[in-house]
Amino acid sequence: MVTGRWLAVAALSMALAVGLGALSAHAFELQGSFRKIFETAHRYHVWHSLALIPLALIDRPDPELVWGRRLLFGGMALFSGSLYMLLWSGSGLWGRVTPFGGVVMVLGWLLVAHYGWRNR
Repeated sequence: MVTGRWLAVAALSMALAVGLGALSAHAFELQGSFRKIFETAHRYHVWHSLALIPLALIDRPDPELVWGRRLLFGGMALFSGSLYMLLWSGSGLWGRVTPFGGVVMVLGWLLVAHYGWRNR
């Protein structure tokens, strides 16, 4: 039941994104570069959570698809999560993690693209 697991992961990730968006809009006011950092983290979080939904509906054990989903989710967590942590902690060290998340997302997309090309 891979489909159900990944659909739950995508939906929970999207719920978190909506909650964080609501907090940023109503609970605290981010200014300047902090606002820009949050918007970047949030944008990638939302888009990749949404992208996982159709990928969750493909219930095939193909390694490219399996690893593509894993890398997309992991990359999103590293990329957006490190930016959220940078804002929360104030530590610039989290910014060093962000590029790795981006690379992992790109690798995930390349695997999904290869899966799609092979199964056209």
